[in-house]
Amino acid sequence: MAMPPLWKIYRELDRTRQMLHAAAGRIYEPFIQRRHDRNRHRLLKVHDGTLPLAPKVALLLIYQPRGISKSVLRTCEHLAAKGYAPLVISNTPLSADALSQLGSRAWKMIVRPNYGYDFGGYRDGILWLRERGVRIDRLIVLNDSVWFPVWPDETFLDRMEASDCDLVGAVIHGAQKRRKVSKTRPAFLESYFYLINRPALDSEAFGRFWTDYRVSSIKFNAVYRGERSFSGYLERAGHSVQGLINTETVCAAVRAQDDAFIYKTLVYGAYTDPEFEAERNTLLAEAPGKAEWRDTALAHIEKVLRRRSSYASFPYASFHLLGIPFVKKSRLLFMGEAFGTVQIKMRTQLLKAIDAGDIPPPWPEVLAEMRAIEGGTAA
Repeated sequence: MAMPPLWKIYRELDRTRQMLHAAAGRIYEPFIQRRHDRNRHRLLKVHDGTLPLAPKVALLLIYQPRGISKSVLRTCEHLAAKGYAPLVISNTPLSADALSQLGSRAWKMIVRPNYGYDFGGYRDGILWLRERGVRIDRLIVLNDSVWFPVWPDETFLDRMEASDCDLVGAVIHGAQKRRKVSKTRPAFLESYFYLINRPALDSEAFGRFWTDYRVSSIKFNAVYRGERSFSGYLERAGHSVQGLINTETVCAAVRAQDDAFIYKTLVYGAYTDPEFEAERNTLLAEAPGKAEWRDTALAHIEKVLRRRSSYASFPYASFHLLGIPFVKKSRLLFMGEAFGTVQIKMRTQLLKAIDAGDIPPPWPEVLAEMRAIEGGTAA
């Protein structure tokens, strides 16, 4: 049997390390959180922006230790244009220049310690709003782990607002039976983009989640207590929850397309599994147009989507069929190089489609930042 790539071995060893660290963290984390909450009024540095408060607020969590990127400024401008008052929460200190840049594009800016990953920042921002009695109709919760919007004419946010659900997210993962474990892992929304409507914002359950949330700076704990728990917690409390993107919506949209579209979907497919990539290459070597080819191609796409990301695996289809306006920035680094994750493969394939004219060009600043982290992709 072939030995797995070194980056995969590294990933699994790192996952084991995180689990051990997470178990130990349960002992000392409550003491750190009590100290943080006791001193929150002193630890949070609040700065006024020039934009007024609005009935809709966008809590944008940023981690920009090298200075504010142009794409973050673009995000603030876009949110303001959509009628939101940006509340920027920074997990790193902001220079005078950064405060000036953000200040003309934000309602408030809050600088906090880099504690608790995204949900730690979300919690401080939401508790700050609640403690000051700020009552709003809608709250976007977003972080800078994604570029948003990537394209100038996005309507995805409008579609989120059109939902009548209390909590709307971009991507939802269905409940899954865990391998080697009898328990089922519940459904959850990915945590970088939420839209929360007033029925949830005003509810006791929403306030209780954030008051009782156990903050952790250990990624394993932060993911499972935050992203994997939040949407399910609200749903169990009686709130309606919706994700606009899931495996079924992508599969159904692709099935409705002609063979030429399916072919390009495969051309720009993002694969981390060699066996899936080999299947794709075989399909590309054959001429579409036959019923057998179409059936095999669709079966292949659906098989990939049931194992891998419901939108990142096929960026050509995701853009044209779902209008997805964001791209994840995440990278897996091993010995200083980026390896393995479907998000990396997706960005490379997305840039190829853009360069070929098969996907429209993004905002210039976003395109430049994407090229900067994907070596060898310059046009």
